[in-house]
Amino acid sequence: MMARRPLISGDMLPLLLRLWRDWLRPHAGTLAVVLALIAVIGAATGFYPTLIKAAFDAFDAKDAAALAYGPVLVIAVTAVRGFALLGQTVLTNRVVTRVEADMQAALYGHLIEQDLAQLGRESAASLTQRFTTDFAFIKEALTRISTVLLRDVAMLIALVCAMVWMDPWLTLVAGVTVPFVAGPIARIGKKLRRVSTSTQEQVGATASLISESLAGVRVAKTYGLEG
Repeated sequence: MMARRPLISGDMLPLLLRLWRDWLRPHAGTLAVVLALIAVIGAATGFYPTLIKAAFDAFDAKDAAALAYGPVLVIAVTAVRGFALLGQTVLTNRVVTRVEADMQAALYGHLIEQDLAQLGRESAASLTQRFTTDFAFIKEALTRISTVLLRDVAMLIALVCAMVWMDPWLTLVAGVTVPFVAGPIARIGKKLRRVSTSTQEQVGATASLISESLAGVRVAKTYGLEG
């Protein structure tokens, strides 16, 4: 039986620790607020099923008071979730943008201090790609950590708790069924990541080829070598 691959590989963990130590730790206060807002979003999302159940119970019991206050409570929960989602998105983008700018400044300073021979080993287009495409992928990854990994997990936990509270047996059936669906989804995700990596490499190679070709046009035309 094949051993399962760890969620975080051995070479990835040092990179994540370095990312936190060098770039994310200065924004620890803002990240703490983001985590608090994510908790609010998860709690509000998990509250929706309980509100729906309470509304149906009120209809069955013909409770006029509950039916009167129900819409107000729904609006309040939706407003809280909406403002928390807005704050989480704004703060996440602010932190990610600042981290991206700090990384670009550090990379630029590092390249300026590099030896000329070492800089000559790479084309200008390849170096430019590091400031554009590579950092775009880093920004996307950091944003997805906040939105997909943290926020969606918090929402999932809240919804599962609500399901267990409303119908434990149905929750058990869903828990048995979901793993059969998660496998194909995980394989599709891995394939998309491979395609994304290949696309990034092709973009870099294409940009380098176009840049070098256009740079050689002036020399070719100057010496009449364009054929």
